[in-house]
Amino acid sequence: MIDPATRVGWTVLTVGRAWLVPEAADLVGFDGPAAAPWATMPGDCYLVIDIGQITGHRTTLLRPPGDTR
Repeated sequence: MIDPATRVGWTVLTVGRAWLVPEAADLVGFDGPAAAPWATMPGDCYLVIDIGQITGHRTTLLRPPGDTR
């Protein structure tokens, strides 16, 4: 995700086994804000990932020539 004000963000890649969990009630053992969705929509479900590897890097979008924002 890129912050539009700073034009800086992160990209993250995870590798592991993943499965869908359709109902929050099925998330036994997951507590706290990390188990809460960022946004909800009809038909949403949870994606649980048993992470084997995770990598990421910081990225910056360049401004087009003449852009002084």
